[in-house]
Amino acid sequence: MRILYGVQATGNGHITRARVMAPALAAAGLEVDYLFSGRAPQDLFDMEPFGDYRCRRGLTFSYRPGGRIDIGRTVLTNNLWQLIGDSRQLDLKPYDLVISDFEPVTAWAARRQGAPSLGIAHQYVFNHPLPGHHQGWSTRCAIRAVAPVDTAIGLHWHHFGQPILPPLISPPRFPVTLEPDKILVYLPYEEPAQLQRWFAPWRDYRFVVYAAVREARDEGNIQFRPFCRDGFERDLASCAGVISNSGFGLSSETVQYGKKLLSKPYLGQVEQQSNAEIMRELGMATIMPQAFDPAQLASWLAKPNPAPAPWPDVAGALAGWIAGGRREGIDALAQRLWRGREHTSGHPLSAQVALERTPDGWPPDPDTGTMPDFQGERSMWLGVLLGLAAATLQAVSYLFSAHFISRYRTGAITHLIFVHLLLGLASLLIVPLLWHPQLLQPGTWLPELVGMTVFYLFGQFSLYQAIRYSQPSRVSPLLGLKVPLLALVGTLALGDSYGAGQWSAVLLCGLGAVWLGRSGGPIEPRALLWILGACSGYALSDIFVTELTRSFAGMPLMQAATLSVSLCYGLCGLACLLWLPRLESRQYFWRSLPAAASWLGANICLFGCFALIGVVYGGVVQSSRGLTSILIGVFVAWLGLRFAEPLPPWHVLWQRFAAASLMLVAIGLFSLGAM
Repeated sequence: MRILYGVQATGNGHITRARVMAPALAAAGLEVDYLFSGRAPQDLFDMEPFGDYRCRRGLTFSYRPGGRIDIGRTVLTNNLWQLIGDSRQLDLKPYDLVISDFEPVTAWAARRQGAPSLGIAHQYVFNHPLPGHHQGWSTRCAIRAVAPVDTAIGLHWHHFGQPILPPLISPPRFPVTLEPDKILVYLPYEEPAQLQRWFAPWRDYRFVVYAAVREARDEGNIQFRPFCRDGFERDLASCAGVISNSGFGLSSETVQYGKKLLSKPYLGQVEQQSNAEIMRELGMATIMPQAFDPAQLASWLAKPNPAPAPWPDVAGALAGWIAGGRREGIDALAQRLWRGREHTSGHPLSAQVALERTPDGWPPDPDTGTMPDFQGERSMWLGVLLGLAAATLQAVSYLFSAHFISRYRTGAITHLIFVHLLLGLASLLIVPLLWHPQLLQPGTWLPELVGMTVFYLFGQFSLYQAIRYSQPSRVSPLLGLKVPLLALVGTLALGDSYGAGQWSAVLLCGLGAVWLGRSGGPIEPRALLWILGACSGYALSDIFVTELTRSFAGMPLMQAATLSVSLCYGLCGLACLLWLPRLESRQYFWRSLPAAASWLGANICLFGCFALIGVVYGGVVQSSRGLTSILIGVFVAWLGLRFAEPLPPWHVLWQRFAAASLMLVAIGLFSLGAM
């Protein structure tokens, strides 16, 4: 078997993994060619294990001093056209398999040419639910966009109940010793002058700093050394501790050599932030804030070292698995490698802490101490009930909106602004009552909030425009078209998978929505266009909803959902405040309160529903609002209220009921598939 192995050379961790895999693949009788990208060829070192390797430009990050990603330079230094050209020109016909360690040229070439591809990298672990708040759908989409593969194998310090493999690290090459005054430092994006200011006062210690210097030099108690793999690992084996960024590879090696770790994650890089959070939780490292703290350094220097804890032979297992045709499932491979290695053996890694979480990272309920069983049948039915409540309250809100627009002769935009100003006022009262420490770290929730709010406002605007040109009981059912759109996005972009019964449920939702919309005659084209806009906006907004709600770990589910809703509507209220002076019907502001109150309740239920059962299943349940809207519309028309829609002929009414019943069947089918 001949393999092309692509390696992302931006960080040394990827190259280190390839150095471990190279002899294992050769020992398994596999012929391997290597391609590196993301670093200039002259900056690569110790490349003897890779023979006659090739280099391409690929993709890379640019950093400012201190490790912050420089977005401007990153955009300017990367050349997407060259990446596309390199992936097209790479001929994969001689190869039976492409392996990518998060390397984009080989991954995209395999995708374009239909060649089998396998991803082996720490980054692919973000395809699975992990503890913490620094990963979500946007991270998963970015991973797939950079280096898409047919089969992705993620590596991490714990399996977290997922098919995740242990770190791919070579066995220790040097005996573990201890020089009590020797501290190994690897902070490549800190200026040497900054490092001197930090470490010079600690004269009882020698700080061995590996940096981009041409030759070794000593400046007091700080010893600068050029990059050298053998020298670095020899110093790692004999040091009394390591100070580094939160990269996966070096952090894994410190565990193996039994060294304490002081870790400073790159600011703004999701992988490093996630690594730091999980290292803190597992007891692997002390996490350094962005501002250097001498007291923290003093406390860390006084700590003892843990016992060495070698990792399994992942490289040998993977090489044998590949040579054997990859017949064994990844689940079984992961179980085989983790079996016999308890994280607690000889090292302060705490499996108990990591496992006392749901697979999506939600912690135990602080009041009851019990786990919220997000995957269980009980939680599934709670999610269904919340979805049904959301659908009913949304249908009521649509009715109140139609009443307001009809009675006060205002435009849809005026009513939309009034409603969201009222929701913003309510949010000012709710957020302080539900304060959570995570609010002080906006980087963990602000991107999801902004994305959700922008798409939600677009969906709301489109919905109110549709109500202007059609009847609420005809508009509401057609919003069920959001469900097929969500299912497609989940499958293509988020890696979700559904069974035949669940796809049948999605299809029934779409058919029922179209049937309902066409009952009583074709719907006006303008209304249909606005409905499609509303479905698109709501679908994209819903994808952000679950991630935002799950950002607030440590809160009971409904409190987290209410806080997320309040943040959303607080931002919406600020946006709508800019339009208030332009409105001429401000005297009707408080008359929008019924629509606002019912909409707030609906979305609290909806956010909780999505957090429990996901956006697609939640969307299927939410589509029941079509039937609810019909029932409410018939009841209001029967009462003879003048703002109500005229009561349709009985044959049209029965047609709508039959179409709406498809939605109920869809809920049942999807529920059976979920169980």
